[in-house]
Amino acid sequence: MRKTLALIAVIVLAFGYWFYRLPYSAAARVSEALKTGNKADLEDTIDFESLKRSLKDELSATLLKSAHDSNPDSPAGSMIASALIGELGGMAIDALVTPSNLSVMIHSGRANLSNGAQSQPKQDVFADADYEYRSLHTFVVRKQSDKGTTECIFRRQGLSWKWVGIQLPR
Repeated sequence: MRKTLALIAVIVLAFGYWFYRLPYSAAARVSEALKTGNKADLEDTIDFESLKRSLKDELSATLLKSAHDSNPDSPAGSMIASALIGELGGMAIDALVTPSNLSVMIHSGRANLSNGAQSQPKQDVFADADYEYRSLHTFVVRKQSDKGTTECIFRRQGLSWKWVGIQLPR
């Protein structure tokens, strides 16, 4: 009887440890996929639609803040920024969400808007990052840069985790 209880306890602890480590493994898989440019792994570990929506929200907030800061008394700047986000936002985000640009965003806290050739990152994009559970279904990887903290948000989807959002430094 004691051996059975001990075996059950070991199995439960092993499962708990595996379950706890899943988002860490997902972050490592994202980092490796970004490093190698493996499209199949990228699609398995990143929810591109959610990530694009998150990035569009980030860029929208930045543009609106910039328009408001440049002329706080003029609502025209905010209206123009909103129109630009709506029309050009989708195309710009599609161009930004590439393995190279995602790596640059994580390392530097800003998007790489140049049209020049981009090389694959040579190092782990989450090196020296901080990891934290925000809830049972949300996990955050924080990476510090000169510009501030970039947060990569992972969400549980069944038993797997996917990168669904990014918060760039303001």
